[in-house]
Amino acid sequence: MSFNASLFHQIKVEGRSTDALFTVPKQYTNLSYLSTGAQGIVVKAYDTIAQEQVAIKKIIHPFLTTMTARRTYREFVLLTTMKHPNVC
Repeated sequence: MSFNASLFHQIKVEGRSTDALFTVPKQYTNLSYLSTGAQGIVVKAYDTIAQEQVAIKKIIHPFLTTMTARRTYREFVLLTTMKHPNVC
């Protein structure tokens, strides 16, 4: 998969049982492993624009099966309906 190298960078994060390659906007730096769950891996990063720590989740194989696609969609819907200052 290609990406615009002037806007994004790729960072390999070593997890507990697996490694993941994150392609994130350049505003996010210092990615480090936080947790691994059933659907993916979560890292913490520093947002240089907001000047605060954030969490970024990478869903592994979000559309591999119908069930994982439904779970991914459900998570997106839940996140868009949440009204919390730490969720955007």
